[in-house]
Amino acid sequence: MSRSSEAVFGRPTYKQVDDLPEIPDLALLLTPAAGTVDALRACDAYNSGWLASHWDLGTIHFHRQVTDAILKRGHFV
Repeated sequence: MSRSSEAVFGRPTYKQVDDLPEIPDLALLLTPAAGTVDALRACDAYNSGWLASHWDLGTIHFHRQVTDAILKRGHFV
């Protein structure tokens, strides 16, 4: 997902999860912190699993929102 680029490393990007032509095996969310929680919730609609490798610590509130979105249905790898 990218709101500003049409392609990353030659691969097409989409502005939101609902724009994807099919359910992917893997989605990379390259988004500012403000869009992270909404993107995770959108992926949850497709019963996606998630791997969280790194995010800036930001605020405690942001960290809790991300953690809650990830753990909502137990889809955390």
